[in-house]
Amino acid sequence: MPFGSRRPVARNPELVRQEDEARMFVLANERLRREAAIWWPHDIFLTYDQAVTNHGACPAVIDATGRARHLAFGPFRPLEPGWWRASLVLRVSATLARRPLAVDFGAPPNFVLYTLPYGVAGLHEIELENNFGPDDLAQVRLSVKRPAFEGEIGFLGVGLNPIDAPSSASALSE
Repeated sequence: MPFGSRRPVARNPELVRQEDEARMFVLANERLRREAAIWWPHDIFLTYDQAVTNHGACPAVIDATGRARHLAFGPFRPLEPGWWRASLVLRVSATLARRPLAVDFGAPPNFVLYTLPYGVAGLHEIELENNFGPDDLAQVRLSVKRPAFEGEIGFLGVGLNPIDAPSSASALSE
């Protein structure tokens, strides 16, 4: 072999796909962060384990193994009264995709729920809209609805933007 030439390296196609998906996940979250009026990073959210032990921040990759529960919730922050859109990108592992997953956005008792499509692993870009009053403390809740024997979910944060009216209402009125 001549000096300076390299042999082609065989790469596992599944590893290449996972690396590409991880890059797309980070890039999608960077885009949301740039476009958001407010960005709530993952580390200001709580996890069930953190709430019980009272230490640590919500990790960027959450192990969903265990009972049905909120995997991440919070941050219980006030927003200006009016309509808001929460945008987030999740990365769901193939094993966790076989469990029912949901995302809520709102303040008690007014939450908007989105259920992720069953069995669909990979990236999920989600937008939820809700109306907040002056005393509401906004939160986003990421939940697994049935026990999970294994699986992970990637969560880097939530972008928030004020909106004039909900998309569905404006679509209905046109």
